[in-house]
Amino acid sequence: MTPLALLAAALLSAASEPPARPVLSLDAAMAEARARNLDLRIAGERLAQAETLRAKAWSYYLPQLSVSGGYSWNSDDVVLDLPTSFAIREVVDPSTGQPVNWPIGSKPQDPTRPVSPSNPPGLPTPYLLYPLSYEEYELQRRQQYGVQAELQQAIFAPQALQAVRSASRARELVGARVEAATQDVLFGVAQLYYGAASLQQVVSVQERTLETWRRHEADAEQLVAQGAAPKLALLKARTDRARAEEDLIRSRNSYDATRQALATLLDRDADFDVARPPPPPAVGGDPEAAAAERPEVRAALAGEALAESQEGEVTARYLPNVGLTGQWTWASITGFTGKHEGWEVTLGAKWTLFDGGRREADRAEAEHKVAEAGAVAAQARSRARDEVRRAQLDLDSARAALRKAEEQARLAAEALQHAQAAYAQGAATYLEVSDATTASQNAELARVTEELNAQLAALRLARAAGQLGR
Repeated sequence: MTPLALLAAALLSAASEPPARPVLSLDAAMAEARARNLDLRIAGERLAQAETLRAKAWSYYLPQLSVSGGYSWNSDDVVLDLPTSFAIREVVDPSTGQPVNWPIGSKPQDPTRPVSPSNPPGLPTPYLLYPLSYEEYELQRRQQYGVQAELQQAIFAPQALQAVRSASRARELVGARVEAATQDVLFGVAQLYYGAASLQQVVSVQERTLETWRRHEADAEQLVAQGAAPKLALLKARTDRARAEEDLIRSRNSYDATRQALATLLDRDADFDVARPPPPPAVGGDPEAAAAERPEVRAALAGEALAESQEGEVTARYLPNVGLTGQWTWASITGFTGKHEGWEVTLGAKWTLFDGGRREADRAEAEHKVAEAGAVAAQARSRARDEVRRAQLDLDSARAALRKAEEQARLAAEALQHAQAAYAQGAATYLEVSDATTASQNAELARVTEELNAQLAALRLARAAGQLGR
């Protein structure tokens, strides 16, 4: 390659390199995921909604106070004049001056007939009750208004108390599901971060390999110009260099795509680079015992407890409900009491003795739901143990493969050094150097891939044990 061509290639390489971006660490990515991930924000809002269930359930057992009022327009005023005091007066015939029996035409009481409202006791009398005073009672006005306050308090409401318990179980269920969603999001962030870091290493390997192919191309040009190598060697060198440039572009695009996916999870722009992350932390304690405390398992257990509590709600419907109601009213009319205001206190009870068999059907359904929830909880525990065991086996296999890949990469690098030295002394052909370069590149890429596989296997074990992000 001529000096001008070397300069052009250097300028092209410098121009193709991306500008420097701020580096985002793995811990910072995890923190941003907790704070900004949209899935976690949605889950957090669902948890906040679940926290209101207990207050809603208690509201049925706490006092209920309501105030109402109204203004009415009526067609007529209705006022009654009712006597309030009486006097006994003797009824006298003005023509004769003699007492007159009252009522006229009444007959003496028949002693053979029993006393009843239709057969009042006593004999006809000349005396009559005569009203002395009257009082007006307003029953209706053309325009009238009034207010009413009502206070209700449940004294014994077993179904409401069971609903409070169910609300607490529902809160535990949603909380465990939010923790499970958090683990899933953090696992996805860690996967993408480790993948981006591995692709960053791949880009570095491709850049070093490209520089090697460019040196081979320059050496081939000199040897062909000196007549010490056939032109086929130069064509092969140029082909290898072009393929390396294409591989580098593909690797950079893959790295950018992974960064973009990571940025989407973090709900931010992709203007950052990743750093080489530390190895995933080892799982502490007994992984299978830790798996029993996974959020998914706790969510299944909370679901079983919720189903049992809901069964208790159905059972509580067999019991009576007792409540106290107090009312205070004020009206612009006085009515028969002669007062504008009044109050009333009622102690009431309701006991549903038969509802057509609905409670029995609901109870049977609730029992089956409890059995289903128990099976789901057992299944969750079994799956958690299975995932831990398989993740441990995958991690052991990945670590063994990584050790072999590291050994092969070291041997391939030594072989490349020997081939380059022999080629410089004329003891090896360019094809041998090309094969050694390709083998070294592939071995290094395989090492990077196996390192990523080992890291992801360690992440899966931490996720299976429920210890990711703690």
